[in-house]
Amino acid sequence: MDTPTHPQGLRKCTWQQAVYKGDPLLSPITSYEVPVLVHALVHASEVLNTWLRLGDAADTTARSEVPETFVQAWLVRARNRGARINLRPWADVRNLMGALVLGMLAHYSFLMIRSLGRAIVYFSELEID
Repeated sequence: MDTPTHPQGLRKCTWQQAVYKGDPLLSPITSYEVPVLVHALVHASEVLNTWLRLGDAADTTARSEVPETFVQAWLVRARNRGARINLRPWADVRNLMGALVLGMLAHYSFLMIRSLGRAIVYFSELEID
């Protein structure tokens, strides 16, 4: 679908075509997000980022740290890149449903494997005359 243009060459667009540009943690709540979860997960993300000192451009201590473990080395690299933790995607209904389906599949797969193991043990203990 072509976007209609104004006689002077300006593009006309509708509000549906507008895309939020900025911090993804602070974007407006969309129709497919659970508002209570959005607020809780944004707050949790901010707390984790503050606790781990992630995403702070003014933090110069990350460059002088000498990591002792793999986790510390990963944190130093994340700080140097300006990475942050964003838990907001878990407030999306589609992601919640996907996680629920995957959890159910994993649970029933575990139950089937366990029952198959029990059947193998049962039939291996039978005495065949």
